[in-house]
Amino acid sequence: MKRIFSVQSSPALELERLSYGLEQVPAVTGWNRNQLFDLLNAGLLDSYRVGRRRFVSADALQRCVTRLEDMQRDGEPAKVRTRPSGQKR
Repeated sequence: MKRIFSVQSSPALELERLSYGLEQVPAVTGWNRNQLFDLLNAGLLDSYRVGRRRFVSADALQRCVTRLEDMQRDGEPAKVRTRPSGQKR
């Protein structure tokens, strides 16, 4: 069978990620899972669901980092804990 056309990826078509699954966020941000879930539970990081999976948009990550920077600049600690220290999930 002969190919009629060929689809090749072009470097010019590189797209920015619009969102990340929760399992990808720590690799992108450097946060660990506990920090990620603390930020989600505190309402500092917005997320959305598609089916059973939860995603965080790139814009939401940027807003969260900006909020944390603003908190630290205002003299507040950037630590966010939604459970008492030492308590396990």
